[in-house]
Amino acid sequence: MRFYPTHDEAVTEGVTLAEEVTGPDAAVTEADSTWKEGIRDRRTSGFTIIGGGGSLTVKYADFVIYGNVVMLCQGRDSIQSLDRCKTLISAVAGL
Repeated sequence: MRFYPTHDEAVTEGVTLAEEVTGPDAAVTEADSTWKEGIRDRRTSGFTIIGGGGSLTVKYADFVIYGNVVMLCQGRDSIQSLDRCKTLISAVAGL
């Protein structure tokens, strides 16, 4: 989660960064990402325990803006990600 002073600032300043680090084409390496803070937390490793090939994959398939908060939503695809964020927002906001 990234907090901004207002909803408008979350939209104008947060969307570009959130789009960059979510979805199938997300920047998962430090060299590719503008948003360096927390980059290791935004990816998972496809490496096996035995060893061998692997790749970095995106942990957050989508994001939402709720009030002044930009939330990266964890999931294997956009539908699962948004559903998880919706569940979290409902629990916190008492909806």
